[in-house]
Amino acid sequence: MSNMNKETGLPAQVVYQQYPEMDDEIDISELFNKIWQRRLSIIAIVFIVGVITLGVLSIKLMIDPPEKRFSEILQFNFPEAEKGRYPAGQIFSYNDIVSAKVLSKVYDKNNLKDKNVDFDQFNGAISINPFSENAAFIKEKYQSLLADKKLSRPEIESLEKSYLDELNAAQSRYARISYLQSQFLGIDEIMVQKILMDIPLIWSKLAIEELGVLDLKVAGADFYQAGLIDRFEYLQTLEYLQDSAKYLESALDLLVEDNIGGLVKSPKSGKSGYDLRVQLKNLIDFEIEPLFSTVTNLGITRDANKAIIYLKNTIQNFEDKKAVLQRKAQNFEVIINQYASNSTGQQSGKQDGAMGGFAQYDSTFLDKFTALIEEKNDKAFRQDLLNQRLLVLQSIEDIEGNIIKFQRAEKRLLSSADTISEVIRTDVIKDIGLARNNFEKLVDEYQGLLAAHNQQVLGNNASLYQVTSHDLLVETNLLSRLKNMLLVSILAGFIALMVAVVIALFRQSPVNRQQSKAADE
Repeated sequence: MSNMNKETGLPAQVVYQQYPEMDDEIDISELFNKIWQRRLSIIAIVFIVGVITLGVLSIKLMIDPPEKRFSEILQFNFPEAEKGRYPAGQIFSYNDIVSAKVLSKVYDKNNLKDKNVDFDQFNGAISINPFSENAAFIKEKYQSLLADKKLSRPEIESLEKSYLDELNAAQSRYARISYLQSQFLGIDEIMVQKILMDIPLIWSKLAIEELGVLDLKVAGADFYQAGLIDRFEYLQTLEYLQDSAKYLESALDLLVEDNIGGLVKSPKSGKSGYDLRVQLKNLIDFEIEPLFSTVTNLGITRDANKAIIYLKNTIQNFEDKKAVLQRKAQNFEVIINQYASNSTGQQSGKQDGAMGGFAQYDSTFLDKFTALIEEKNDKAFRQDLLNQRLLVLQSIEDIEGNIIKFQRAEKRLLSSADTISEVIRTDVIKDIGLARNNFEKLVDEYQGLLAAHNQQVLGNNASLYQVTSHDLLVETNLLSRLKNMLLVSILAGFIALMVAVVIALFRQSPVNRQQSKAADE
């Protein structure tokens, strides 16, 4: 009984074990002491979380940089736009304005490559959509009509169709062209606005001058593709220049023969179409054709094996064309002979019929009149056949000349033993480059003449569009995004601080762990 407590009547060890529970008060100073002991860990955690959050947001900013969307509203000047047609009848789509060819020319014109703007990035930044200034009014009008609950299903469908038709008709006259500009692409606002002005300008120019959408008498300036020559063999380059020169010669003839085209002059050099025609003839006679003979005689190539393959394929193509034209000439000859024999018999029969069928007229007069008409028609038809056959025979002769020329080049190339001096080879290659540059200058001069001609013919209608407004649609401010990044980082740091404090409070210090361990022992 000596182990019993006199006040409680309980064993002494039981009373001792209950005292800690009865004295369970929070010691504030001890909590602050725990936090202070782990202050460096808490600060490190907060700093690391803040830096990581800021880094993640920075990466997101680099992936999705701040942007501005500029736009330009275009109104089409030709009424056929509502029907999806150019004035001359070609199919029209507002996507023509941002075609790859148009954007490529705008990209080169503004030297965007030098500004470290990739063409794919530039292409992806451009968009175009139909636009209607009164779209909201049209929508509100039909919404009020459709709000009538008494409408039947056919009436609702009819109103919906009318709404779409009216909206499409309103949008067919306008288009919104937009450029999504990133602040990290190095293009300022002035350049963006210039790009938006250049895109429809170049589209209109190409459509008028190359596609002939305004049905001009003189049109076409896209017969020469300079980019192809860079990968051609020297013989192929000179042949391509010769063929392109034929197209340019025909285009200059059309321009000079036109009443206005014969008077206009190049805005760059002041030369007329007559001047360009003379220069083109001199270029062909004294540069391109002599160079072709030089290259074939000396066997100058970029790659001898590729040149041999090209010559063999070219000769085979000429042989195939020659065979087709020979069969065509034979068919013309057969038709001419058959028609000559048939017309003689038919003429005799018609004369006999004329005497019986037109008895009311004098038979002598009818016979002479019918004979003259038939004879004239027969001569005209036969002459047309003879002319066509003559053109075919001339084409055969030209092809035979080309076959001889290329066969000689092939033979010379096969027997070549690299006997040409490097000086001669270098000079010939340099002359080929000069001939190419001279021809491209003539093409550029012709395009200037064509533009001047079209401007005089069309006057103020030389454009297919007019700009009605400019707009800045969306702006995401960089400063605002940086502020948001800072606030998010601070919030993440504060949350990390709370978590670190909680961990510090519930985790025992090394001193307490040692004391507890000693007490247990």
